[in-house]
Amino acid sequence: MLTSGWNTVTYDSCQGHAYADLPGDEPRFLSVGILPRDRAEYARTAVRLCRAASRAESSLPGAYSLVLGRSELTCRTTGRIYPTLDLHLVPAAGTTSAEYFENLAQAVHVLTVALAEAASVPPSSPCACGGEQ
Repeated sequence: MLTSGWNTVTYDSCQGHAYADLPGDEPRFLSVGILPRDRAEYARTAVRLCRAASRAESSLPGAYSLVLGRSELTCRTTGRIYPTLDLHLVPAAGTTSAEYFENLAQAVHVLTVALAEAASVPPSSPCACGGEQ
């Protein structure tokens, strides 16, 4: 949805891996890092992510929490710093890794629907994440 539906560029993504068969390896939870092309795309994507999180929050299974973040990437060659947006689907408090991976497909479906719905909202509609538009 983020690359095809929203036409964003991702710099990192993981569908989530339990690594139950590899001793000592920590599980990786679902995450996506987005690298906006310019300030306008950054603002538009941030608002859409906020809307999607607001929509998904009440429908996600209880084992999941959606965390949005802002970060930066630094180019090793030029030293230029690029602002990024991050989406993480993490275990809710008290949830084990096994419980997290048990219904991950259902949580991803809820998130995907919310991302699709958020893309269809007019840009002038207010956002619940502090009024960014």
